[in-house]
Amino acid sequence: KGFALAIYDVAVDGNSNVGWAVGNNGFLLNSMDAGHSWQRVDVPVALGSTWLRGVTLVADGRGSAVGSN
Repeated sequence: KGFALAIYDVAVDGNSNVGWAVGNNGFLLNSMDAGHSWQRVDVPVALGSTWLRGVTLVADGRGSAVGSN
């Protein structure tokens, strides 16, 4: 019957205006305007079943995401 997408964490860097949001089933969003608009990012098929649980950024908008697998 389908499934619902859920966002678990969001991080936006105020200096670079870069933002990332992560969620279930490899759900990944990116923003380049401090979170005013978001684009879905395709992840490799192997990560499609991974539930991304958290994201953190450093000053230039780079960062890390952690998942359940």
